[in-house]
Amino acid sequence: MLLLISEALLLPLCYLLSGCFVVFSSFCPSFLSSFKVIFSAHSVPIFALDFGDPYIDQIFDNSKLIAEQLGLTADQYTNTWQSESDIGIPWIKPDVLEYLREQKQHPEHYIFVPISFISEHIEVLFDNDV
Repeated sequence: MLLLISEALLLPLCYLLSGCFVVFSSFCPSFLSSFKVIFSAHSVPIFALDFGDPYIDQIFDNSKLIAEQLGLTADQYTNTWQSESDIGIPWIKPDVLEYLREQKQHPEHYIFVPISFISEHIEVLFDNDV
């Protein structure tokens, strides 16, 4: 599948390439019973939906593909967003920190999977308290 950026430039939708799942699928699903996987992506203003921006759906598709590859059930993972800017407009939710604060029960461990960031990105490290 290709994403048309302009008439002259086509980029592959990298998250759909099977090679992207090698790292994620290297987790052993047998230990996931005491974990919850939290996929996080950079949030965008809600008005992105009004313009048909595919980013939000791509994030959900990406996390679903990874979860399926790992054999996760719907209760073993969630999607969250992070790094929204305080510019006075609503952003896609839930924010990863808000999500964690709102949970009444927590698993033994969380696995944070920043699917639209590099893991060493300062925002990921800060939001995930590393």
